[in-house]
Amino acid sequence: MSNITDKVVVITGASSGIGESTAKLLAQQGAKVVLGARRSNRIDAVVQEISASGGKAIGFVTDVTKRAEVEALIQGAVDGFGRVDVLLNNAGIMPIAPIEALKVDEWDRQIDVNIKGLLYGVAAALPHMQKQKSGHIINITSVFGIKVFAPGGTVYCATKAAGRALTEGLRMELHSQNIRCTMISPGAVATELPESSSDEGNQKESARVYENGYFCQLDRPRNRLRHRATSRRGNRRDRRPAHCAGLLTRRQTMHPFLEVSRAVLMVSMMIAILQPPATAQGKERPVKHPTFYRMIPVDGLSIFYREAGPKDGPTLLLLHGLPSSSRMFEPLFSRLSDRYHLVAPDYPGFGHTDWPDPKTFAYTFDHIAETMNHFTEALGLSRYTLYMQDYGGPVGFRMALAHPDRIEALIVQDAVSHNEGLGAIWKTRRAFWADRAANESTLRTNLLSLETTRTRHVGNDPNVERYDPDLWTDEFAFLSLPGQMDIQSDLFYDYRMNVDSYPKWQAWIAPKATATVGDLGQV
Repeated sequence: MSNITDKVVVITGASSGIGESTAKLLAQQGAKVVLGARRSNRIDAVVQEISASGGKAIGFVTDVTKRAEVEALIQGAVDGFGRVDVLLNNAGIMPIAPIEALKVDEWDRQIDVNIKGLLYGVAAALPHMQKQKSGHIINITSVFGIKVFAPGGTVYCATKAAGRALTEGLRMELHSQNIRCTMISPGAVATELPESSSDEGNQKESARVYENGYFCQLDRPRNRLRHRATSRRGNRRDRRPAHCAGLLTRRQTMHPFLEVSRAVLMVSMMIAILQPPATAQGKERPVKHPTFYRMIPVDGLSIFYREAGPKDGPTLLLLHGLPSSSRMFEPLFSRLSDRYHLVAPDYPGFGHTDWPDPKTFAYTFDHIAETMNHFTEALGLSRYTLYMQDYGGPVGFRMALAHPDRIEALIVQDAVSHNEGLGAIWKTRRAFWADRAANESTLRTNLLSLETTRTRHVGNDPNVERYDPDLWTDEFAFLSLPGQMDIQSDLFYDYRMNVDSYPKWQAWIAPKATATVGDLGQV
């Protein structure tokens, strides 16, 4: 990971939790880290630990609600290390209380820390990034910015939703200036967030969520957080947790899932920081573990897959999108194969895997997910993190529901699991689902034409000259091969079944507090 060596990374909320873990990991990889947080003793301790291990770190007492202190943090990075390459807006608080408790002071504090603190960081760092003509802003939001839990979390969820909107707006405005903007949305992670409420009772209830590793709902009459459980017969009922949690502190043992969540989040952070802009060109550095291109028989088909990295390392199973193949993950292989076991298959009908005739092979997401599950069994993959991009979502969610014991975590990139994620462009596609015969030709133009294929890569970026046209011309050449239009039309017609499955996928994710990291790669 030499491309992170000497990068200057500024991290807010760096005295504990995600911020502290990220600082230590990045310093270990050669980055120069600049830490900001309110507690001077904790900042000093983290800086000393990093320095004692041979890393480079400096720290500043920083309250992100005070603009002058955030500006001093950024200026300290410039004075100490000469530049700011990455700003990680990590500081946040999560007081849990129902609206009727009227904790107005806590509402103000959440807005000041979770929204204004983020903006103060951007305001301080952006001029330096514009001057050096490069930079990367990473905002830590939350899955609760997507899914509201209430009563109790209404204001917190609103602030995290605002963080999502701010990140997307920054991405749109700064993309042409070579400044990347990425949003990472963790689930339950081992941090001090449960302690941020002013009410001890609410602190305990927040801690119970974290210790048990699931999302909960607040039982209003008893002011108690309770989780919704589902029996094997599908009947929903309330159950109290098996034991009552006291106030959870940093020194107490966290639920093992939360520690795994933090580890997966660190992997995702590294992916976000290390991944260059999509327009970047250049030779890759030599890697210790080369990529192998292999075939394996599964269900009577020859399944092609790419594999790299140590087989005793954590396994990432990478599931590609439309109309791509495992080729799309090649840049990640060169960057992560020294630490992770990477496996990326081509689905039936894609890439170098067999393309059986649609008249004899059902191109449905159920069928592809079944084949991919059999593929993992053929390779002996018993535990893995699923990296799901686009079509990888409906394939991966089916795999996870079929064998939840195999899933360590999910990393989701542009894979839809809620109906709101299907925008205006889906009007034509929905018409195709309603009447395939009448809308087949229109659908193929909307989904599979050269212009649509090009748009999938360049979007509405006016700087088209920065994109390698081989990306979409190669992809369209693949779509133009005999049989491909029929295969892709059949599979997309089956996509309507995904929409029907969204509630089931959401119900599976939420109770288990799965470590879902979304919106990676927004550049």
